[in-house]
Amino acid sequence: MEKKEVMFIFFISFIILSIYLSSAATTTIFQLDSKKYEMEIVSSSADSATIKVNNEEKAISPLKTSPPYNFAIFSASKPKLRLVLKRTIDNIFASAVFVIGVERNFSSLDSDASLTIDNSTYSISLVSIDTESIVIKVNNEDTTVSSVQSYSSSTPSDSVLGLRFVLTDVFINETENETTEATLLMVFEKNLTQQCSESWTCSAWTECISGFKTRTCTDKNTCEAEEGKPSERQRCVMPNCTNECETLDEKSCNNETTYKICSNFNSDSCLEYGNITLCEAGKKCNNGQCITNQTSENTQNKSNSKNKMLIILSITGLIILIALIIGFFPKIRVYITKHKFL
Repeated sequence: MEKKEVMFIFFISFIILSIYLSSAATTTIFQLDSKKYEMEIVSSSADSATIKVNNEEKAISPLKTSPPYNFAIFSASKPKLRLVLKRTIDNIFASAVFVIGVERNFSSLDSDASLTIDNSTYSISLVSIDTESIVIKVNNEDTTVSSVQSYSSSTPSDSVLGLRFVLTDVFINETENETTEATLLMVFEKNLTQQCSESWTCSAWTECISGFKTRTCTDKNTCEAEEGKPSERQRCVMPNCTNECETLDEKSCNNETTYKICSNFNSDSCLEYGNITLCEAGKKCNNGQCITNQTSENTQNKSNSKNKMLIILSITGLIILIALIIGFFPKIRVYITKHKFL
């Protein structure tokens, strides 16, 4: 696969991901008449999700992928709000689809209800009512909602302008001039995705090298955003320093058997001694150089000289002795002969 094709596939994937994330709201705001609800997801798992409504949190479970839905009251403080968890989405941060229901009583004396979801507003009014069904008007479009249902077996009707309805109760007062009432659950779906919060951790700064120091920063939440990323490279001032030694590569004795070398072993501009090095066996450090031990060599030389002298003297003595014997041999012979004849 050529480089251009790889770049094209990457670009298309990025566009698709961007569209998906933009369609998945981080916060949903809807309002029924004067009651406003602000919803955001806190966390999600394979079969549950925690949602916050007007700063009140609640865990919603189990999953219910299709109707009939068992709409549960969100809380005592929000009795008209009901939620069903339809599915969770495998993502790097919390994401789930909720079926949201908000309840309202309609009567023959009521004015229109106003329901606003994000930026869309719906005007809902009661047209007619009987024992089993009602007719409502949604933004001037009539629809019939029939079959009174319980909250535990609610199947929303066909959508009207994006909304679905569940008729949960009907009250007809047959006395003339008395009100008739119906309880209607208005239902819609929302994909809520948690806004990813960056959490940066950085390594320690390096030493100042050529006027800059660096570090590595990573986002443990992998939000794939760079806006809040801390700086990884900064200018710095090289520290003042003093030479520990004067000549580059110069050797200096540390003690009788070790030495060290002068060089620049760190990031500053000054010279310093490096690690201590041991001289070879039998050698000692003298003026920065490992040399053979002079005392042992002199002793050995003296011993060798003495041995040579003894050998020379022994040979000389032997020669003298032989010469004396040869020189005195005639006299000795005469002496022996003389005494023999006596």
